[in-house]
Amino acid sequence: MSNRDQKKDIQRLKERIRYLEEIHRLIWDALETAAFLGDFQTSISNLHDTSAILREIRMRVQSLIPFRTTAFFLVNEANSEFLLADCQAESSSPFIQDEIDFLINNGTFAWVLREKRSVIVSSKNYQKRLVLHVMTTSSRIRGMFVGVLAHGEMDIPHISLSLLSIVMLNSANALESFELYSMIRKNNVNLEKTVQERTEQIAYQVKLENLIATISTTFINLAPTEIDRGINRALKSIGEFICADHGYVFLLSEDGTSVDSAHEWRAEGIEPQTSKCKGLALKDFPLLAEKIGNSENLHIPCVAELPVEIKADNNLLQLQGIKSIIVVPLVSAKSVIGLLGFYSVGEKQSWSDDMVALFKIVGEMFVNALERKRAEEEKKEMQTRLLRAQKMEAVGTLAGGIAHNFNNILAVLQGNAQLISMDLDPTNPHYELAKEIEKQTKIGASLTRQLLGFAQGDVYEVGPINLNELVKETSTTFGRTKKEITIHLKLQEDLPFVKSDIGQIEQVLINLYINAGHAMPSGGNLCLETRTIGHEGVQNTPFRMKPGNYVLLSVTDTGVGIDKETQERIFEPFFTTRQIGQGTGLGLATVYGIIKAHKGYIEVESEKGRGTTFKLYFPASPASEKEVANPVKVPEEVIKGTETILLVDDEEPVLRVGAKVLNKLGYTVLEAKSGHEAVEIYKSNKNKIALVILDMIMPGMGGGKVYDLLKAINPEAKVLLCSGYSIDGQAKEILDRGCNGFLQKPFDVKNLSGKIRAAMETE
Repeated sequence: MSNRDQKKDIQRLKERIRYLEEIHRLIWDALETAAFLGDFQTSISNLHDTSAILREIRMRVQSLIPFRTTAFFLVNEANSEFLLADCQAESSSPFIQDEIDFLINNGTFAWVLREKRSVIVSSKNYQKRLVLHVMTTSSRIRGMFVGVLAHGEMDIPHISLSLLSIVMLNSANALESFELYSMIRKNNVNLEKTVQERTEQIAYQVKLENLIATISTTFINLAPTEIDRGINRALKSIGEFICADHGYVFLLSEDGTSVDSAHEWRAEGIEPQTSKCKGLALKDFPLLAEKIGNSENLHIPCVAELPVEIKADNNLLQLQGIKSIIVVPLVSAKSVIGLLGFYSVGEKQSWSDDMVALFKIVGEMFVNALERKRAEEEKKEMQTRLLRAQKMEAVGTLAGGIAHNFNNILAVLQGNAQLISMDLDPTNPHYELAKEIEKQTKIGASLTRQLLGFAQGDVYEVGPINLNELVKETSTTFGRTKKEITIHLKLQEDLPFVKSDIGQIEQVLINLYINAGHAMPSGGNLCLETRTIGHEGVQNTPFRMKPGNYVLLSVTDTGVGIDKETQERIFEPFFTTRQIGQGTGLGLATVYGIIKAHKGYIEVESEKGRGTTFKLYFPASPASEKEVANPVKVPEEVIKGTETILLVDDEEPVLRVGAKVLNKLGYTVLEAKSGHEAVEIYKSNKNKIALVILDMIMPGMGGGKVYDLLKAINPEAKVLLCSGYSIDGQAKEILDRGCNGFLQKPFDVKNLSGKIRAAMETE
């Protein structure tokens, strides 16, 4: 044999060796990656029959995905056609062949060959789903696997499809390995050294992938409360694997400019760094800031070789004795939220592309875990706030009911006391006793109004008000009484009006000022700010804000602050942190009720020792609504009359005393103890009844229904609504339908006489 022929043979042998090396690499890679399938590769490697190999493959595939039918098409080396080599069950062979012919004709089959992954398609009649996966080695296509599921039978997990890809790769290699088995044996001696090297590389790769799989599995099953510890454990595992000395996760502030919090792992003898790095501004480290700003990795194999002009980065790293470092940005929704980094102080290191890929994968796991933790914390917070709101709703309903019933009692007491005082000469010793009863009744009425303020917010005279002007007036008055407190105003110009009861909003402000004053007994700062805000700009609140624009009033003090436990009960009626006799516990409860009645929202932000901020949101009125409602004046003297009045109330004591007071005012009174009785009396006396004083809450037929029936009998009927509740809610609805006025229990004679005349004189 000539030297030229020998050289050709040697060249062909080298090419074959390289080819076989690649084959071995793929075989080992598939074998290690598919470790979950046990002795799969060993089993098929020991088989020397195509049918036996396909049976072994089918058994492994069925353990991953329970297909109803499986089939294998193998490539005919002579003409490159795909032939059905095996089908289970055999009765499905015509169906499988027909479906594959259809997919070949419409081009889907060729597409699947190019994809080299699991592809799911529907059968021709859309009754079944076919999973196709090409069986290919690095050199050529060996065949095609087809699995059949009923349409809608099950969703195939992504991991199952990934493992199916591993099986198919192993299967293709096994088929090719079977074909090349003899050749591999002949060249085994020459390849032994190379295979050993490749095996070590594969073993390293498997360890790397096992590390990723372990970390991934850990975070999938990790409870949100364990995520911080899970991150620390993962940093330790990775740090030890890559022979680093320190690993950390720095989470950035909301604006992404500085380090906010951190997790870390450190090898023995390495000092902790989290406390030193918290608060560091990225702009102070140009190289790091530039890389992170572009969502790029920062990889410095040798810190000593950094350019001298990058002083800040260089000084920080060398000061800590760092020789090599890598930092990968943690990205969420295209924004960098943190940094994942490792560094070495013992010796220089250059981390491979595989390592960088590992950091990125683990970084995504960390981001997902941290987002899940944050979402869980937000969910718990929202649940807590929702329960608090529901509790306040229940307490409000109870308080409103108590106030209503108590007002009925006070109405009887006040009415009788006034009847007595009206019949007595002021010199009579019993006259002062009657007046004292009236006085105490008014005090009781004030307490019930505060309860109603919490339950419903006593809204009486509503109109557009300029909140800025009201804040200026009330804060100036408060400032005169509390000179040790400095008041700061930050009021938005051209602030929209709010449609409110000016007296009630004034009460809200005074209550908040007083509350701030108690929080700052030695003085401090009270900051009052107004601005316009849309509902979309309000986040993480205990309430679900209706869409629209709002006027936000913030009242911030620099006082002692409020702890979390107190914040949960701060708006409850009769809850107070002051000593007995220093407060009723109704101030903030009234604020809560009034804001709620104005269709607004209130929240409190505070920390012990760091002051408190109350945020009040009022629906903004349209620019056209600027006409302020005029308050109704209480007459200075009792106004009498001679007309006939129908008095309707289901409480007999209230009805009895009311009739006596009306008689005292000169009116003829017809009494009705129920809504039904009132309607019947009105039918018979509609021509002589000048006014109906109608109780709103009655069993059987309430005031609203009675009002509608009276109007049906006589559209000109005049009705004065009376209730122990406030004007808001159901009473407001009746007034909007044309009722002639509202009278809150308990009422004095002057107020009653004025309301009667006002109602009678309305058109």
